[in-house]
Amino acid sequence: MSTSGDRRTAVAARQFSVTIRAHVAVDDATGEQIGLDDVDTRVGWLLDLITAAGAELVSRLWQPATFDVLAAGLDRQDRRLPAQGHVAAARLGWTPLYPDGIYVPSRVTRVVTAQVMATLRTLAYRDTAITALSARFDPATGHLTAPTEPGDAVPAGFARGVRRQL
Repeated sequence: MSTSGDRRTAVAARQFSVTIRAHVAVDDATGEQIGLDDVDTRVGWLLDLITAAGAELVSRLWQPATFDVLAAGLDRQDRRLPAQGHVAAARLGWTPLYPDGIYVPSRVTRVVTAQVMATLRTLAYRDTAITALSARFDPATGHLTAPTEPGDAVPAGFARGVRRQL
């Protein structure tokens, strides 16, 4: 710990990410240059890891309770969920699982949870909207009655598509 005047500051090692040119990439462990084939392999591995973690998280969260939470838009303390998917997922305790022995930076976890939350929120919205539209659909006339509650209003194009399917 170092002191400067009246303030005390702790010095900690930090890791930073920067944009690099692939042709000058260097392996942190060995100090050797990384060729484009190795960069391609590593990027492919990372994308596979993100895909697998996202699929695992979606399959684990694919429960009616998940969609109820997202439709309500509130966390366990009745606070409104943030618009950013990764922040909402963190608040709800929804984190992806990774294989043992693999270090995954928080940036990757934020990418995974943001993608999964966008998908789940879209599905929750569609489920809620289709339920509301189905309740307003008159099979005899093939028309939708006007919405009675503010939450029942959906974009006209979405309503037309659902009406065609009903």
